[in-house]
Amino acid sequence: MKTLILNKNEVLNYLKIENVFDAVKNSYIDFCNDDVLQPKITSIDISKNNAEMDFKYGYSKSKDIIGMKIAGGFWDNPKLYDLPSGVALINLFDAKTGIPVAIMDGTYITSYRTAAAGALASTLLAKADSNKLAVIGTGDQAKMQIIFHINYFGLKYINIWGRDIKKASKLKLELETKYKDIEFNIYNDVKLACMDVDIIITTTPSDKALVKKDFVKDGCHINAIGADCPHKQELDENLFRDAKIVTDNTSECISRGETRTAIQNKIITESDIHAQIGEILLGKKEGRTNNKEITIFDATGMSIQDINTSYMIYKKAISDEVGISLDIL
Repeated sequence: MKTLILNKNEVLNYLKIENVFDAVKNSYIDFCNDDVLQPKITSIDISKNNAEMDFKYGYSKSKDIIGMKIAGGFWDNPKLYDLPSGVALINLFDAKTGIPVAIMDGTYITSYRTAAAGALASTLLAKADSNKLAVIGTGDQAKMQIIFHINYFGLKYINIWGRDIKKASKLKLELETKYKDIEFNIYNDVKLACMDVDIIITTTPSDKALVKKDFVKDGCHINAIGADCPHKQELDENLFRDAKIVTDNTSECISRGETRTAIQNKIITESDIHAQIGEILLGKKEGRTNNKEITIFDATGMSIQDINTSYMIYKKAISDEVGISLDIL
C-alpha cells in the first residue's frame, strides 16, 4: 500500500472555510456519539527554546482511520529564524493494517480547524446579531479567527490587542485592505479592546489572565483558544462564576484548558460545566438562551478535528491525483 505525501501548498489548496467548518462540526458530533477513541494529549515543554511540542492522536471508528498530529509552538521562530511559530505534521494510518496512508503538513490544518472551532462555537453561543469582535493576540490564529468569524457574522467593528504594536498594525493593515466595510482598531489596553464587544477571542500563549471579569459586558461570548497547557491562562477565573461554560472535551479542559484554573481555585466545579459542544450540536443541551448570559467556549483542540480534516483532504487529493505516492514500508 502506498503512502500519499502532501506538502503545505497542496494541503492549503483543499482548505476552504465551509469544508473545514463542516469537518470540525462533524468531529464534535462524532466525539459525543462515541465514534472516537482519543487518548489524552501529550506535551513536551522545551523551555530553553521558548517552545512546546504537543502530540494529539486518535481513532475514528466510522472511517477506520488512526491519526497522529505532532504540533509545536516555537514562539521565537518569527523573530529569530523568519519561520512561523506554529509547525505541525499529520500522519494517517489504515486501522485495518497499520499502514500509513498519508503524511501531510499539518500547520495549515491546525490553523484552519482551530479557527473553524471558534467560529462554530460563536454561531451556537454568541448573539446572532453580534457585530463587534475583540481578538486578543496578533499571530496567525488571531487572523484566522477573524477571517472565519467574518464569514459567519455581520461584523462591523473589530478590535485587536497585542503586546507588539508593530505586529498589531501589520495585521490591521492586512485585514482592512481585504475587508473594507469593517472598521479595525488597535488597542494597547486589553480592557479598552474588550469593553462593549459581543465576542472576545483569546489566542495567546499567556501564562496569566489577560481578560478580567469587569472587562466583559452582559451578553458577551468568549472563545478561549490559547490556553491548551496547564501553565497557560488568558481569562480571569472569576469570569467562570456566572457564565455558561461549554467545552470541546471536558476531561481535557479541566486538566489543561482555561477551565482548569477556575476549578483549581474553587470558583466552579466540574458539575458547573454546561455542556460539551457536541451535545449542543446533537440537541442534547441548549446553546445561548437569552441576550444577557455570558458564555465561554473552552477549547484545547481534539485529534478528531485533525483526523476528519486531513482525511477530507486525503480523499480529495487521491481523487485529483495530487501529491507524491511512495512505498514507505
